[in-house]
Amino acid sequence: MLNRKIILFCLLFLYGVAGVGTPVTDYSLFQMIVEHNSKVTSIESHIDQEIWNGDNPPEKFSGLFRADSRGRFRIDYSMPENQVVINDGKKLYWYYPADRLLYEIASHRDSGAPKLNPLEEYSKGLEVRYRVSNMGRTVYGFFSISDLYLLIDKQSGVTIHLWIDSFRGLVNRKVVTGRDGVEIIRETYEGYESIEGIYFPSRVEVLVRTPGGVTGNSTIYRRVRLNIPMDERIFNMQFPPDVKKKYLDEK
Repeated sequence: MLNRKIILFCLLFLYGVAGVGTPVTDYSLFQMIVEHNSKVTSIESHIDQEIWNGDNPPEKFSGLFRADSRGRFRIDYSMPENQVVINDGKKLYWYYPADRLLYEIASHRDSGAPKLNPLEEYSKGLEVRYRVSNMGRTVYGFFSISDLYLLIDKQSGVTIHLWIDSFRGLVNRKVVTGRDGVEIIRETYEGYESIEGIYFPSRVEVLVRTPGGVTGNSTIYRRVRLNIPMDERIFNMQFPPDVKKKYLDEK
C-alpha cells in the first residue's frame, strides 16, 4: 500500500489535484502518466541517427527533424547526403534531390522517425483494449527507481512492459512481447532534459524484431525547440515535375 500512496502523491504533484475524489486504480494512475507525456505538440531539433538492419553495418545520418502531434514529420538530412523524408499524415516520401529520385512508402511502415510521445497509442480506449496492472517498484539503471506497468492487449495477447520513472512520470523503457513471450519491440529513453519546463529525452533507441532479423535506430537530439508553430508547407513539399517515382519494394 505504501508503494501506491507514494506513486499517487508524485502523480498528483505533477498533474495537479483535479480528480482527487475519484477512485484510484491502475487504470487511472496510468492514464495520468499518459496525459503527462502528451505535453509536446511539436518539435524542431537537430538529430544524429544510426540506423541498422540485421548484421549490416549501421548507417549514420544527421539533419533537421520537425514533427507535430498529428503524426506528421519531416527530416532534412544533410549527412551522408541531402535527403528529405516527409510523412504528410497519409503517405511517407523519401526524396533524393541530387538524383531527382522519390520513393513513396506506405505510411504504416517504420521510417525510423522519432516519436513525440511514446505513450500516444494508449491515449484512447485504454480500458476497452488493455488490461493494465502496476507490478510495483523496481530499480532501473543506476540509482533510478521505476514503476513497472503491464498492458495486455485483450484481443491479441500482446504484452507491453513499461518502466515509468516513479517521481517524474517519464518513460524509461518500453518492451513489447508477443503471446509466445518473444520480444518484438524494445524502446529506450535516456538523458531527459528540461526544456521550458517539459522533460524530453536526449537519446532514444528502438529495436524491432522482423522476419529478416533485428532492425533498429538510435537518435540523439540537439538544440531542441518544443511546441513551436509549424507551417503547413513543411509537410507538403512540392517535388519537381521530372522526379522519378518508385515504391519501396520496387527493384
